[in-house]
Amino acid sequence: GVKGYPAYEAGMKSVEVLYSINGTEINNGSTFFLAMNKTAAGENVVVEYYRYENGTFENRSVSMVLADKYEYYEKYHANKNDEEFRGKGFIGLSTINMGINPIPADYYPHRLAHPLSSTKNFFFYVALPFAGLSPFPDGFTAIYSTPLPSSIFWPLANTFYWLFWLNFAIGTFNVLPAVPLDGGYIFKDGIASITRKIGRKMKEEKVDRISSSVTTIFSVIVLLAILAMLVIPRIRALLA
Repeated sequence: GVKGYPAYEAGMKSVEVLYSINGTEINNGSTFFLAMNKTAAGENVVVEYYRYENGTFENRSVSMVLADKYEYYEKYHANKNDEEFRGKGFIGLSTINMGINPIPADYYPHRLAHPLSSTKNFFFYVALPFAGLSPFPDGFTAIYSTPLPSSIFWPLANTFYWLFWLNFAIGTFNVLPAVPLDGGYIFKDGIASITRKIGRKMKEEKVDRISSSVTTIFSVIVLLAILAMLVIPRIRALLA
């Protein structure tokens, strides 16, 4: 929860499984936002959720007075604010699409156990950190049985996953068309091959000069793109 806002002040923690707001069933992010859009700032709502504690899920209920969504966005994310937010209730929570979803119990284990069975499964596997599922949170690990004690299995699973992820990230970075990466040299050889086919009588020195120039241009573009991804969000954060 966001510090200073209703959910945080009511004692809610991360990885709570929220399932009801004022009696409205919440089973995914969409139903959560739909329910919140029906509320107003200053309204008192009852939130029901499960908390994983001491190895079990505890059913909890808490009452809270909603903040103003417009005021929150104006303060923290002014560039994303919208007049439609004015007067809307704001609870101060972010969600991930897990919760009490109407999906088979083996949905996540199947995808995690067979990441190469389909393109969708592979991208799901790679994107776990962005979905808040790596390292696997307690509320997630408590749902499934494991072949080893949980205190051993899940740390091992997290360790091996991050070894895979780091290798995947390094490998992907290495194929970028920028020298001195391997992808840059492959790209350069490809440009040289195309240049030779276009100019069959062209001297090798000129072919090499053209391929080097094109590769250098692409290398600079790749470098600028990476720097932009790193720098621009920070500049926006400073200006917000």
